[in-house]
Amino acid sequence: DPKPPLAYHTYRWMFALFGDWNMLAVHALSAVLWIATAYIVGRAAQRLLGAGAFAPAVVAYSLLRSFGGAMGGAANSEMLMSPFLAGGLFALLASGRGGARAALLGGALLAIAVLFKPPVAIYGPACVAAVLVVNGLRSAWTTAWAGALGALVVIGVAIAHLAATNDLADARICNIDVNSIYMEHGRVTSLAARVARLGSLMLEESGAWSFVVAGIALAIAAPRTLGAASVVRRWCIALAIVLAAGLHVVTLGGYFFHHYWVMVHPVMAVAVAAGWELCVGRRESAWATWAGRIAAAAMILALWLPEQRIDKRHLLRDLAADRFGRPAMAEIASAIERRSEPDDPIWIWGWNPQLYVVTRRVPATRFVACGGILWGSLRYDVMTGAAPPAPDLIPAAWPRQFEDLERYPPRLIVDAVAAPYFNWALFSVDKFPKFKVWLHEHYTEAERTAGYVVYARKEH
Repeated sequence: DPKPPLAYHTYRWMFALFGDWNMLAVHALSAVLWIATAYIVGRAAQRLLGAGAFAPAVVAYSLLRSFGGAMGGAANSEMLMSPFLAGGLFALLASGRGGARAALLGGALLAIAVLFKPPVAIYGPACVAAVLVVNGLRSAWTTAWAGALGALVVIGVAIAHLAATNDLADARICNIDVNSIYMEHGRVTSLAARVARLGSLMLEESGAWSFVVAGIALAIAAPRTLGAASVVRRWCIALAIVLAAGLHVVTLGGYFFHHYWVMVHPVMAVAVAAGWELCVGRRESAWATWAGRIAAAAMILALWLPEQRIDKRHLLRDLAADRFGRPAMAEIASAIERRSEPDDPIWIWGWNPQLYVVTRRVPATRFVACGGILWGSLRYDVMTGAAPPAPDLIPAAWPRQFEDLERYPPRLIVDAVAAPYFNWALFSVDKFPKFKVWLHEHYTEAERTAGYVVYARKEH
């Protein structure tokens, strides 16, 4: 996940530290951050709802993360930012009682999450609205100005660092230019289609959403005779506001990738804990307490186990279909190894950055996957079923791409658009005249294998 600044630098630091163990180390880090996020979510539930909410929030968060199957253990920007997102959200929400200090911390943590994934900035105004519901106008104003100040400090430091290292333009390309096109695709899709798609995905994850809906509904409908009902009820309304903001983040580009749900899991988990706290928490009678807990555990298993079977079936189906083209990948990797030496610079045209790792070759350009210099490879596949009329170029990226290719001439260029991944065959070299001319001026076709084309640099 090469998105600058923080996802890129996380990978960079882990690769520098762990060498050949780099991907194992990155995923181990992701697992540690998962545990840390579960703890933060539990402490947030405890602070907002009462001592009994810690354990159900931790369990709910872990279950929700597991609904994604294998993707739940990935190490992309959504996973890496999760403790900062959860900490920022709940520090902002707690600032209604914690004051400006909590809001400053919350704004700073949310800004760190934004440096992994910019769209989560939408959570900021939602948290202010939530504090308004629970604590009133004065507290909401404190949350707004102090949270904004904390965020501005972090963003200011990040911008200064990027400017000092000459990386500001790259960050703008990946976080503004690419995201602008991504969100434009979301607007191409009608609101009705996006809502329908969101509803269908919720049905696919019916177990997860059953937890959340039950948690919010039970807390809001809880009888007032329960001591904490009024407080928890207000917090559930507030969490519903924040959850709505999270769903908007998920749907911004119109694609609804499975790992996007990680951005709303912390809020979902606390909503589940709210229902638990009111309905199956500690009672005067021990047998009633344990009866409620056993019933809740049975409901969780009844919802969770079928989902796990579905996830495993999908995973086995993908492996059987060889979704990522491993035999073809092995053939092209062998061709690269025959025609170059370890640590030689090469460049992959397409969406196959794993070839750099498999062959131990060095990317010749900062654009290790072509999504940073063009976009549009996904819209047809996920939403409309039809190919876009032309690729969406990222104009500011192309000069930097050619600058890299001239500065670090790749020994080989591999046209990998034939790979069965996002159907990159729609984006052949022929559709990019400037690149095609440059390629044939400096390179000659050396080999075709498994649908890939290997170009070797001409000796001048």
